[in-house]
Amino acid sequence: MASKALNTPYENVKYFDISLHTNTPDYYPLECALVNQMAYVIGEDILFDSTLHANNNFRDSFISLTSEKVFFKIQKNIDLLIETR
Repeated sequence: MASKALNTPYENVKYFDISLHTNTPDYYPLECALVNQMAYVIGEDILFDSTLHANNNFRDSFISLTSEKVFFKIQKNIDLLIETR
């Protein structure tokens, strides 16, 4: 959200041998890229609403389009990525 608000330009970077096009090259670029892909499917407005108002709308919307199993697997793996830093 901060990068979007600041109009931070996108860059091509490489992490874990994965090339990414990201506007967060210094702060969790892989994790942000994954969440951005999820937000693309659900909509940034729902992601921002859930972030700012601490509600489950984003989670619930993603689950309704995929499944609870898929959502929690992605959540677990993003947490694991963060822990590896």
